[in-house]
Amino acid sequence: MNEENKHLVSILITCHNYEKFVKQCIQSALLQDYPNIIIAIIDDASTDKSWDIIKETINHCGNEEYIDKDIDGRRVIAIKQNIPLGTSLSRNRLIQETWDADFFMILDADDEIMTSKTSILLYHILNFPNVGLTYADYQILTVSSGLSAVEYKIPYSFARLRHECIVHSGALISKNAIVATMEGDNVFDEKLHLPPSKGKSACIEDYDLFLRISEKFMILHVPIPLSIVRVHGDNSSNMEKMDQEVVKRDFEYMRKKAENRAMNK
Repeated sequence: MNEENKHLVSILITCHNYEKFVKQCIQSALLQDYPNIIIAIIDDASTDKSWDIIKETINHCGNEEYIDKDIDGRRVIAIKQNIPLGTSLSRNRLIQETWDADFFMILDADDEIMTSKTSILLYHILNFPNVGLTYADYQILTVSSGLSAVEYKIPYSFARLRHECIVHSGALISKNAIVATMEGDNVFDEKLHLPPSKGKSACIEDYDLFLRISEKFMILHVPIPLSIVRVHGDNSSNMEKMDQEVVKRDFEYMRKKAENRAMNK
């Protein structure tokens, strides 16, 4: 293996009732031009046909609820979760399952990534000092109309991140940054983005992690659209559909955590 390809990247896909999109999502991960990847998928107690489509996409015919197989030289793990965990706990499990990786990339099951995304983001994270996370721009696809537009993120700013989440959720994160910012055994705070059965919560687990990483590492914006982000009305991150009192509560919880970390430096 070439020296530049030696780093193992885990692509983490969490799915809950995204039967319409999960096939394209997994295929986009399989088509990455960077060779050294693991694709880890968890179906978080979907009530639609998501799990059947996941198995079909990875050419698996068995009834196992834990699949670990090789596809064209790449390891693919797929897990069927029968009791909903929520996004944070699901991602934490996938990270544990692929802990041997050097880098982790978040990929929502209703999105896709361009063929070169892994290689481009990895190049930037490796060639700039003290970078723990890289993120890029993306193409927004409105499912109902078929219209698309490019979302150009603003250049990264430590100060601006304190006021709004300017980092795209589909980031590439180094294992060093994860280890340095874990809260106990957790990468993502499991009090954020709970499953509905465990109460209401805001979907700000990414933001919380990005704030923690920014306190110890550089974050780098790559101004190239490298993802397709679908807008379809059922996006879990749609703030307008969330209980605004819950959003306010969770943002306050996240803010207090940041204050405590600053005091304990």
